[in-house]
Amino acid sequence: MTTQPHLHSPRYIDALGWAAQLHSRQRRKGKPVPYISHLIAVSGLV
Repeated sequence: MTTQPHLHSPRYIDALGWAAQLHSRQRRKGKPVPYISHLIAVSGLV
């Protein structure tokens, strides 16, 4: 069995965890969608 390479750096994973904690109670304006989804989408563009 082969191991898969990490898709994200440990620093990026830590940043996502931190952002998730900071924004855990926020929702997108007028929607039930968690705000963290916006941050993840934007980071994917970068």
